[in-house]
Amino acid sequence: MIWTMKVMVIDDEPNIRDGLKTLINWEKLHCSLIGEAQNGIEGIEKIVLLKPDLIIVDIKMPEIDGIQLIETITRMGIDTQFIVLSGYQDFNYAKRAMECHVNHYILKPIDEDLLAQKVIEIYNNWFNKMKKQIDLEHQCQLSKEQMIKYIAMGHEAAEPYLNSPAGYEELNRWYDLSLPWHSYTVLLLDTLETGMNFKERNLIKQHLKEVGNYSVYFETDGLIGIIIKNRDFDKHCESLQFLRKWVFLQFRREAIITVGLTVNELNEINKSYAFAKYLMDHRFLYGNQTILQEQSLHLQQNNKQGNSYEEDTEVKLYQSVCTNQQDQVNYLLEGMRGYMELSGWDSERIKAFYLHVYVSVMTSLIEHQHGLLEREFLNPKVFETLYQQSNLFKLHGFIKFQLLTICEYIEEMKPQKTLGMVLDYMEHHYQEDIKIEALGKLFHYSSNYLGKQLKKETGKTFNVLLDEVRLKKAQRLLSDPDRKIYEIAQITGFHDPDYFTAKFRKYYGISPKEYRTIHT
Repeated sequence: MIWTMKVMVIDDEPNIRDGLKTLINWEKLHCSLIGEAQNGIEGIEKIVLLKPDLIIVDIKMPEIDGIQLIETITRMGIDTQFIVLSGYQDFNYAKRAMECHVNHYILKPIDEDLLAQKVIEIYNNWFNKMKKQIDLEHQCQLSKEQMIKYIAMGHEAAEPYLNSPAGYEELNRWYDLSLPWHSYTVLLLDTLETGMNFKERNLIKQHLKEVGNYSVYFETDGLIGIIIKNRDFDKHCESLQFLRKWVFLQFRREAIITVGLTVNELNEINKSYAFAKYLMDHRFLYGNQTILQEQSLHLQQNNKQGNSYEEDTEVKLYQSVCTNQQDQVNYLLEGMRGYMELSGWDSERIKAFYLHVYVSVMTSLIEHQHGLLEREFLNPKVFETLYQQSNLFKLHGFIKFQLLTICEYIEEMKPQKTLGMVLDYMEHHYQEDIKIEALGKLFHYSSNYLGKQLKKETGKTFNVLLDEVRLKKAQRLLSDPDRKIYEIAQITGFHDPDYFTAKFRKYYGISPKEYRTIHT
């Protein structure tokens, strides 16, 4: 059997991305190019959605570089391999790549044969890993736990036993299940923040073995499944809460339990499992609820208000943040949350959607002169925190907090307030060699934009304003007869006394010496 490995390319140079499409015969290498991205932010979004097996990433990109992307994806727990491309023979980058356990580092211009060789190595390791997993599954013999799993999921291996008394007798003889039961209900158990590891799952199964109601259990996709035979077992609290409490005491993590529909026939138990699995897959939508059952679904449906997500929501969010309309920001976000509840999407797709909206708003803000926002509000730490949110309500709250914080920040950094700070800075640093380019960097505006705003608000250019500040300081210093005029010129930032005299005469109509004679 031949499997195809999914490959994704992330590089800010279009010619590199286009070249990689044709440079390598991907089909011959049993690979498929499933996507590309032009920067690290877009790359993270697409990686989350497409789940590539191999990522070829440039190390130098705007906003988020290749190493930051690798660190972010690794912390998210996404299983993939990386080939790092670099146009720089920089040991520090290579060292950081090695610290991220990246063993494939290729310098630009790209050597076609070397790249193909690296891809072949990665593919062979990936193929062997996939083959071992399949072989291991085939080699496993049916244990009691496996048979219970097959029964719950309606697997074809269990079908011969589900529809006849003889089948029940066979199951009872081999697996001691005491069939048939009066009813069947499937529960699924997981932990909220992170999944359970092998040791933790075994400890839970050992505990279930000791508890009468939970002795029929199985494991699937990292979840613990339990089949309950008592129709009247307490779904609502005590027994399930006791199980949750035990998990918390053992692992210091909150557990979540989903309850499937109760059915009367064993051959319908897969419906119970499917419902419990649906609730578990969509637990992100249910806030902080930790026991989900049929009533949870009805409650969510009753609470839906038909909110929708319009195509111009991102534009409206940007405009609302810019103008500090916090009520409008909250209204638009509530509409998004309602749309998510109606969508039926899984947690990864919802997070990717929120990330897309957030990045879109931030990109527009940064393009419109709010440069400092990029460092404070558009960095890997923000993305990591976003993906760590355990449910929709927490995710909604995090994005809301971010955008409302940005509203307040922009309000504080409005040009009028910034210009006041610029003028105050000039008042206190007039003796220095002040340039508008340096002030632009200091106050996070382009020098061109800052100059235009100063002209708009004061009617004067930056140089005229600076000259006025310096000349007024010089005017006061001239009242001191002990100070030489050339000293006053230096103190006030005019390093050429003749230039100082010319500026003073132009502004006051007389020379500094004449001014001193008149006013002392």
